[in-house]
Amino acid sequence: MRRGRKIHSKIALASIAAFGCSAPTAAVGAPTTSSAVAQQAPVVSDPNPAPVIERMETFYATHAPFEADVAFERFVKTHDTSKREKGKLVFERPGRYQLTFANGDVVEADGGTLTIFDKAKGEAVRQSVSPDHVPAALAFAMTPRTIEKKLGLQRFDGIGLNAPGVDVILGTPQKANPSVSKLLFYVRPSGEVPRLVVIPPSGDRLQLDFTNVVPRATWPGSLQLPAGTTITNPPAPAPNAPPPVQSPFEAAIP
Repeated sequence: MRRGRKIHSKIALASIAAFGCSAPTAAVGAPTTSSAVAQQAPVVSDPNPAPVIERMETFYATHAPFEADVAFERFVKTHDTSKREKGKLVFERPGRYQLTFANGDVVEADGGTLTIFDKAKGEAVRQSVSPDHVPAALAFAMTPRTIEKKLGLQRFDGIGLNAPGVDVILGTPQKANPSVSKLLFYVRPSGEVPRLVVIPPSGDRLQLDFTNVVPRATWPGSLQLPAGTTITNPPAPAPNAPPPVQSPFEAAIP
């Protein structure tokens, strides 16, 4: 597999986003289209998503910076296959995060620099991003009042999606996005998000389930690449062009 393809695939895995302090209350289904959500999940008695978003923002405001264990699953529609991995996330507002996979690969955004490290290959890609860059997979942890500006939101009852006891928020980017078509936030009454599903236009499904979310007092330190690592620096994109690394995880929601 070529270097760029593997690195892109690694980041894409990180895109299936979901956060939580413990496992979902039940096995949580993950419809791959917004129409499936509408068919399976009855609208709650109060369809207004604002109270749910407020609970979610409050929870992560009190838990940021935080760390969590992450279980990733990527479903590829065209091949009808899925791949699973595990890792550890550390996140700090407004756009600083470090995602370390069990095999030693790392995706980090720190101080306006995005680094994707492939341990087995001894290779890394580095590029500039906005200091407040927050990828779709971490949308629930954006600064307050950001989600409503970037996403059109609908509220559904999780019981219809095999997730009793949670609200499901369907988010649609307000602006066209080549990597993100829909986001599904599974939100507990506490505001915690035990699962977030990112659906690209391709119909693939990228899902993260987070456990053991705990506040963290300090940043663990920036990624130090091993001596001899081959580093590639993609050219900066033209104005209004998508960034050179484009996946449902790294794609920010405009």
